[in-house]
Amino acid sequence: MPIHLPPLSRRRFLASSAAAAAGLLLPGRSWGADALAPAGGTPVDPDRLALLSDIHVAADPAAVNRGVNMADHLAAAVRAVLDGPARPAGLLVNGDLAYNAGLPGDYATVLAGLAPVRAAGVPVHLTLGNHDDRANFFRAL
Repeated sequence: MPIHLPPLSRRRFLASSAAAAAGLLLPGRSWGADALAPAGGTPVDPDRLALLSDIHVAADPAAVNRGVNMADHLAAAVRAVLDGPARPAGLLVNGDLAYNAGLPGDYATVLAGLAPVRAAGVPVHLTLGNHDDRANFFRAL
């Protein structure tokens, strides 16, 4: 997906700079940080974001490719995200969720693997890559 960055005019630059300066004057806590904190649970670090990239999970959680079981790797990464002293404010899974061709079962396995993160109240953001099939992805959701 191409990303276009338009040229900045002097007026737009000054307006953006003024908005950034105003943001520096706000209190140190992030807005919404209180909304992220679970009652009596592990605290949420509003400045922490967990990133997983190219997870390539197959429909069969036991599938192995090149000596690697990606579903097991996803489970280990999810445990690492949740076992820290503070939960992240969000989890971003960047591209290539599916193993190879974006089969519906791939996404079911991905969602099952991410279930502990969602159950812990951490927002999950997913982006798709060249191995993903958008139609199958949206059907799985």
